[in-house]
Amino acid sequence: MAKCCILAVLCLVIISCAQLGESHRDVARAVYSALQPTLNDIKADISSMRNDISSMKGEIAKPSERIDSLTAEVASRKEELDETQDSMDDIKQCDCKCDVDI
Repeated sequence: MAKCCILAVLCLVIISCAQLGESHRDVARAVYSALQPTLNDIKADISSMRNDISSMKGEIAKPSERIDSLTAEVASRKEELDETQDSMDDIKQCDCKCDVDI
């Protein structure tokens, strides 16, 4: 959108100056020089937006990584629980003579 506006302004300025007898090249150079800061600002804005998008993609990926980490931790804890349960079952099946109920 901004590029179209800039091109339209350039065309109008060149046509107007041509009617006044100015050369197209001189007019184009003058307009380009005048618009250069605006073009640089637009480029900087685009670069900033790209960086924002990249960081947003990183933020979106982080919850997924956290979910994967928690899932792995749950699986590990489940294995520990199963091993503990197996050990308790083994103890219950033991025929040892103790005064303590297990």
